[in-house]
Amino acid sequence: HVGQRAEMLANYRKSLDILLRMQQADPNDRLIQMDVALRHEKIARALIETDPSAALKEAAQCVEITGRLFKEAPANLRYRRAHSNCRAEYAKVQLAAGQPAQAIAGLTESLAE
Repeated sequence: HVGQRAEMLANYRKSLDILLRMQQADPNDRLIQMDVALRHEKIARALIETDPSAALKEAAQCVEITGRLFKEAPANLRYRRAHSNCRAEYAKVQLAAGQPAQAIAGLTESLAE
């Protein structure tokens, strides 16, 4: 499973690199921004057991990007759902990193959004 996880992580990172180049070409494309956010979420999931610190950074990127998209278009249910999922993933990573108080605070805050 370790080999499969490493290969999966490498593929996620390659696709993130491609998406980031696409984002540079068109920084206002919200679909690309969403794909970038979701790729960060997948990388966070892949790292949660082996490198919680790196997973935190990836999950934080997902929260930041989806939060920005959600604030720009609060009626967009896709952005709302993605942001909620990223917040939940971030809380899982915080728990894995030994930060239960921060996880609870973040989830509580997300309920108010």
